[in-house]
Amino acid sequence: MEGLLDSNGTGLRFNPTDESMLNESKVNQFIQYSINSWKILGYTDDELWLTFKEDFEGWTEVIFDIAHPHVVRNLRDYLRENGVFVTKGPGFRITKSLTEVLQEIKMHNWSQEEIEYQQRCKFNTKQVQPSASIKTEILINEGVKAEL
Repeated sequence: MEGLLDSNGTGLRFNPTDESMLNESKVNQFIQYSINSWKILGYTDDELWLTFKEDFEGWTEVIFDIAHPHVVRNLRDYLRENGVFVTKGPGFRITKSLTEVLQEIKMHNWSQEEIEYQQRCKFNTKQVQPSASIKTEILINEGVKAEL
């Protein structure tokens, strides 16, 4: 659990209803602290989805908008890379996509198209196996003969 607590043995807390917390520095710190904690704990997939919903309960698009754009982009990408679907693409606001995940009752099931799009980048998930075409490409690139 090293890295989750400071030298006083406390972690970082964030109360989205406390006006004094609603500044860029504190919002950025909490987002980055959360990502670092999830990395240390090894959360992926449904465990990460549930933890994100718990850790960011009460957050709105307005609160995410306070954060630096690079910080919310990093949060979105970290969630996606670790099995939590967050809408991504031209015309989709990151802060809106993050709040949509918080409003989900059931975790989004990735479509094959969404999986293949994410596999072009980093994708660390236990629930999705590479498609046959990607497996074949891996085998061919590693010099292994594959018969289809």
